[in-house]
Amino acid sequence: MVKITDNNGNMTELFMHMKPVQILIALQANGKNYASTVAKIVDCTYSHTMKILEALHNDEMVSFDKKGRVKFVSLTDKGKTIAKDFEKLVNKL
Repeated sequence: MVKITDNNGNMTELFMHMKPVQILIALQANGKNYASTVAKIVDCTYSHTMKILEALHNDEMVSFDKKGRVKFVSLTDKGKTIAKDFEKLVNKL
């Protein structure tokens, strides 16, 4: 990680990568979403967001629900627990 503090002077990036954490927190707040919507919420490219979502899917933190041509993303129970923990940690930092 290059950056030690974020724009608010917090030290969150010293301990973790922010985009995966932001994605988990965004999914927790917004429930089932499109990957493109999640990308816009966390200000990240669609391809990078999908790469992160695939990694989270492999770790069983998110699930994909494809209906026709539309692919929804939502947190699993494991993902919800981790998202809540990260949200608490980010708020403390």
